Amino acid sequence: MLILKRGEDVLDSLNRCAKAAQLKGGMISGLGAITAPELGFFDLKKSRFTRRRFAGMFEVLAVSGNFSQDGNDLTTHVHVSLGRSNFRVIGGHLLDAQVAVTMELFIVPLGEMPVRTMNPELGLRLIEPDAGEQTSSPAR
Repeated sequence: MLILKRGEDVLDSLNRCAKAAQLKGGMISGLGAITAPELGFFDLKKSRFTRRRFAGMFEVLAVSGNFSQDGNDLTTHVHVSLGRSNFRVIGGHLLDAQVAVTMELFIVPLGEMPVRTMNPELGLRLIEPDAGEQTSSPAR
C-alpha cells in the first residue's frame, strides 16, 4: 500500500514506488483526493489524446491502472473517476495531479507483464497478447 501526502505528485510517486520495488508489472487501485488534475481521452479518429486540466479539488472515487514494460522502461497507465463538490463525476486517463488531502493506493505486483508495443492501426502503445496465448489466462 502506498500512502501519499498533500502536495505529492501522484504519477511521480507511483513511478518511484514501482522502481524502488523493482516491479516488472503490477495492478493499481485506490482512492483519495487530488487537485488540478489533467485528464486525457483518446480520440481514435485523430490517434491522439485530447487533454484537459480541471481546476479545484476532486474526490478520487476510483483509481484503476497497471505497470507494464515498454522496452526497458516501466510504464504507468492510470485511469480515474473523480467526484466534484456538486456530486457530478468526470473521468479519464490520469496525466497529472497532485494530492489534495491523501491518496491510498494499492499495488499488486505481478511477476511478469506483457510488453507494450506500437499498434499502428490505433497509434497507441498497447499490451498485445502473443500469438497463440489466450488473453483471459490468469497472471502468474
